[in-house]
Amino acid sequence: FGAEAQQDPQGAATALQSFWQEVVKSKKTGLSLVGLETFDLCSAALLEPNSISKSVLWEQDPRHAEFFTKAIFDRVQAQGTSPTKKVLYESLAMWVDMALGRPR
Repeated sequence: FGAEAQQDPQGAATALQSFWQEVVKSKKTGLSLVGLETFDLCSAALLEPNSISKSVLWEQDPRHAEFFTKAIFDRVQAQGTSPTKKVLYESLAMWVDMALGRPR
């Protein structure tokens, strides 16, 4: 995913958005910890500091950061278990920094 993100940041962000949709609908009773951890790792690859993908996404289409920030925040509010909340908070921190244009 990291190599794809550097080659086609917009495509990688769109793929990540589709993956997020699958993660949140995959379990009716709660989120899959494995799915969330995978999402978190892919987010980290896409938003790696000083990466081409991060700068392209910030300059060309900040809507991805807005989408993920809102979607993850909504899930944090709805989740109760500690392991899933921890991963959600880690992902949320990356996307909030991206939305605000802060390097991380």
